[in-house]
Amino acid sequence: MRHLILYVFESSVCLALFMVFYKLLLQRDTRHGRNRFFLLFSLFASVVIPLLNFDTTLSGNSGLIRDLSEVSLPEVKILASSNKSGDNLGINISLLIYISGLALAFISFVISLSGVLLLILTSPAENRIIKLSSHKPTCFSAFGFVFISIYVPPVDAERMIAHELNHIRKNHFVDLLLVTFVGIFQWFNPAVYFLRRSLQAVHEFEADEECLNKGEDIISYQSLLVSSAFSTNIPILTNKFSNKSLLKKRIIMMTKKKTGSFSSMKMLLALPLAALMFFAFSCNRNGNKAPTSAEFKSAVTASGDEVFVVCEQMPSFPGGDEALLKFISENVKYPEAAKNNGIHGTVIMRFCITKEGKTDKITVARGVDPSLDQEAIRVVKSLPAFEPGKQGGKNVDVWFSLPVSFVLN
Repeated sequence: MRHLILYVFESSVCLALFMVFYKLLLQRDTRHGRNRFFLLFSLFASVVIPLLNFDTTLSGNSGLIRDLSEVSLPEVKILASSNKSGDNLGINISLLIYISGLALAFISFVISLSGVLLLILTSPAENRIIKLSSHKPTCFSAFGFVFISIYVPPVDAERMIAHELNHIRKNHFVDLLLVTFVGIFQWFNPAVYFLRRSLQAVHEFEADEECLNKGEDIISYQSLLVSSAFSTNIPILTNKFSNKSLLKKRIIMMTKKKTGSFSSMKMLLALPLAALMFFAFSCNRNGNKAPTSAEFKSAVTASGDEVFVVCEQMPSFPGGDEALLKFISENVKYPEAAKNNGIHGTVIMRFCITKEGKTDKITVARGVDPSLDQEAIRVVKSLPAFEPGKQGGKNVDVWFSLPVSFVLN
């Protein structure tokens, strides 16, 4: 559950950053198709980016570094009990609040969905048009159906239906369904509500534009919108012909000068933003910089001797790997500071077994916290001499990596 909360938090941050970008640079443009694409891309990227997991410390263009990750000693797990009972209480409370909000959001979704499905199942449809007996002259669309009150005058009804059919042809309902699903999991995130609101606005702009392009008189069309701007309680999963809260924006957008195609270049500015989020949430950095290819090669050649990744006879610990794991397990002490702060994770050590069998060139390939990193370094430095590796009958230096996993119960 901790991982779920962390994922939802990271996804929320991604979506919020995309929405800030949209509000500052794209929202006022009249390129509605592009804006819709950006909003849906933001939704998709915010869901996917935190799920990605790339280890930047063990990858690279250097063949030596790639091969090194394959010559790894068995992982050593260091178990300890956390001293931070208060943290667990805080996490449990946070989890309870989140699950409660999730449940309420899901119930709200089910109620809205049930209301629309009930209308579809209980009302006769003619050419996907469902006429309602509501005394309020409402008109909206959902699930590929247009719902319109029988009290709407026939002339106005034809124009309203034409508008709603534009929503259906462009599959706007799918957009609303997707953002609603994400909104269930991110019920606490204001960016989700801004995204839904922005998508609804873009949907109306697109549908209005289609109507005007097909010959609707702009003055007459705006008058129809104003006269139909009434409050009707309809589910959140629908597109409504005349949404009072969007009325002013729609009228302004109809008369606004078309944004030039050059404005789409602003979308390129979103690439650095997406890259930033990718490196922040998808790449394992853990506070330590991995050695660059140049730094690694310089370590290899500093002594003037070749350091092997794989050799004919690999170095061996007295008693074998089992004895090595036992030595490390018995000598590593879980730092009290890390236990008190609930810090855990896997430290990956990189070191060289020299031709004399000693450990040398000890570095942290991937760290977790200075206290855990230093403890892993200390133990690696204290390792007894290995039986040196051999190549062509001669003792040689050999690279190794060792994962030390610190686990809190």
